[in-house]
Amino acid sequence: MTPFALINDKARRVTVVLDQDMLRHERLNYHPLENTATTNIAREDLLRFIRACGHEPRIMAVSAAG
Repeated sequence: MTPFALINDKARRVTVVLDQDMLRHERLNYHPLENTATTNIAREDLLRFIRACGHEPRIMAVSAAG
């Protein structure tokens, strides 16, 4: 799922979990609600967007370190 879909979660039913290894990168890429394009966003702007949608992201070790 793209994090941009959080804008549609008005009831705040989604729990946002972000991979801490992913957040080591300053710039991140996601699909903007459809998979025909990719949007680049700064890490801090992504966190700001998530919070503006009413969610506090949980940052956890999700992926295996490679």
